[in-house]
Amino acid sequence: MKRLIPTLVLVVLCIGGFWYASSQNFFKEKPKTAPTLVTVKKEEVASYSVKDGDTVIELQQKDGKWSMTKPSARRWTAVR
Repeated sequence: MKRLIPTLVLVVLCIGGFWYASSQNFFKEKPKTAPTLVTVKKEEVASYSVKDGDTVIELQQKDGKWSMTKPSARRWTAVR
């Protein structure tokens, strides 16, 4: 029985160490973040466009509100 006590103490310490390390995310790799290419302030953006093949969608900001200018500048209303 005296031989078993040091082994049990060592096993309990190893389990406690593993539990602590896993709770601190020690075994997980941190995701790599991509470096920032461009830093732009929200106030500096007046319009932007998205091109997908032949389709072009363009948005412009007027008086603090965004509106779609392409493919159609007219407003659509719901039909009831």
